[in-house]
Amino acid sequence: MPPQVSVPPTGVERGDATQAFCVVWANEYPDESGFRVSVRYHVGGEQFEHTIPADEHDFVFPPAEAPIPSGPECTARQSYTIEVFVIRPAGDEPVGAVSVVAECGPPR
Repeated sequence: MPPQVSVPPTGVERGDATQAFCVVWANEYPDESGFRVSVRYHVGGEQFEHTIPADEHDFVFPPAEAPIPSGPECTARQSYTIEVFVIRPAGDEPVGAVSVVAECGPPR
């Protein structure tokens, strides 16, 4: 986990996309078998999903899945929702979600 990110006491928080595009969540589940993490971009419908092992509380998305903060590709990835689900014996349950709408910066 990047050093600028800490685990929240409850729910889900996103990390700083300029440092590392990541998500952290409270791990309060004694019976989980893992977690499912997804990012869905609102424009264009791109979605990426990952299964995370049990006893984790953070995930750094691969750079190819990160928001694009500037340039012509920015509008397709400037607004998104990150969701985290815990995988339990009775089925998946939401841990939390965070939605972001960012402004596109000037081209680099």
